[in-house]
Amino acid sequence: MWLPSLDHQQDIVENSLKDEAKKAKNTRHTQRYGCVPYVKGLSEAFARILKSHGIATANRPHRTLWNFVVHLTDKVKDEEKTELIYCVPCKNCSSSYVGATGRKFGLRIKEHKKEVESFTAGTQTRASRARESSVTHKSAITDHVVEENHVIDWD
Repeated sequence: MWLPSLDHQQDIVENSLKDEAKKAKNTRHTQRYGCVPYVKGLSEAFARILKSHGIATANRPHRTLWNFVVHLTDKVKDEEKTELIYCVPCKNCSSSYVGATGRKFGLRIKEHKKEVESFTAGTQTRASRARESSVTHKSAITDHVVEENHVIDWD
């Protein structure tokens, strides 16, 4: 009966250890990881369930110092916004007025409405309509309302 030498036996053991290390390294790469917020009593059970499916979990705090310190500002209403471009459509046709303002949007729309209402408030006759159509208005919205007899969609 032939017995391998001690050096040969040592080589066999080293090679098998290397093979096991490679297998362990490969299984480590195929394992999946997940990060979940910590909830007392629930996170531990959730981690056990995921572990049975080969997913390792790490817990992170639900509330951090950032959440306590940083407070976002309140949203600014559209009427209070400045430095913007706006679009006002007509209800009767596909025309729309595009304007730009550096002042508050709500104030500018009120000015448009006031001017349109000043020309459309009274009863219109053909003579008064002809006179108004020759007058130069402050905005193209008023021109459109007077000339076309259309209604503006202020919303």
